[in-house]
Amino acid sequence: MDSGNKCILVIDDEKPFCEVVAEILINFGFCVEKAFNATQALALLETIDPALIILDIMMPDIDGLTLVRKLRLETRFANLPIIVSSAKFLEEDRSAAINAGASMYLTKPFSAQELRASIMDVLPDGMGPT
Repeated sequence: MDSGNKCILVIDDEKPFCEVVAEILINFGFCVEKAFNATQALALLETIDPALIILDIMMPDIDGLTLVRKLRLETRFANLPIIVSSAKFLEEDRSAAINAGASMYLTKPFSAQELRASIMDVLPDGMGPT
């Protein structure tokens, strides 16, 4: 699968939340892949080339910020748009995410419109939904 498919990888250990976000993205016209923890996401990233990653901070195996830092060390993911989503809403949480390498921070809960606007802000021109 290549980024021409405008695939978004959603990583969140809360499966119902992950499913809802995936459904919203599919309705927007995106291809969606899901992972329910960082380890599963890293394995999936061996086989896909997403246009964007949306991930949670608080996950059981490897937290989202550690995953962002790890991805930023790899040339392939150095400039990949990454939206961190979390129920944490303090400015220090947002700053920590941006300092780790996140492209944007989205506080949960968010609306479909907020999600779409965030995606359009971070995706390069021409990478919108099909």
